[in-house]
Amino acid sequence: EDPFLYGTLVDIGTAYRSMERYDLAIHYLEQASRYTNERGDNEEALFELGIVYEKSGNKEKAEMCYEKVLDFNPYSKQTWMALGYLHFFEGKYSKSAEAFDYAYTIDPQDTSSLWLKANSLFSDMKYKEAIPLFEEYTDLTGETAECYNFIADCYMSLQQMVQAKEMFERALRIDPDNL
Repeated sequence: EDPFLYGTLVDIGTAYRSMERYDLAIHYLEQASRYTNERGDNEEALFELGIVYEKSGNKEKAEMCYEKVLDFNPYSKQTWMALGYLHFFEGKYSKSAEAFDYAYTIDPQDTSSLWLKANSLFSDMKYKEAIPLFEEYTDLTGETAECYNFIADCYMSLQQMVQAKEMFERALRIDPDNL
């Protein structure tokens, strides 16, 4: 009944997360997730709880928390990004690419989600799909040796050596010390 209870529980849980006291953070954030804030949702508590579960090594519960947030707020870019990172570090590259794609759709000005999607596809050995994303990233942010190296690696993996050589040469023109 206390209108400040939800926020107080989230704040306490977040403070314990910052101190890496995950057991206490989980305790307070789970309590907060049973309440709603003044907007009538518990998105912040569930998102923070997902972070704590992830940091404490419980990836399944972290994913469940993030998905609950997305059930009532599918436009939460931060949650799509968190889910993308979670999947990426678990080696679920197709799922991470999908999550980063949703984040990029929500905010196409944030090119980091485009970069992360391209890297997810690269890690999943979907080189043909990764190349246009790396190229789009370059068009939006400017040329970098790192990006051209990724594109070259994609072409090499596809046995397209002429294109790979061209991309490595571009990388070297940008950064002559790039090896």
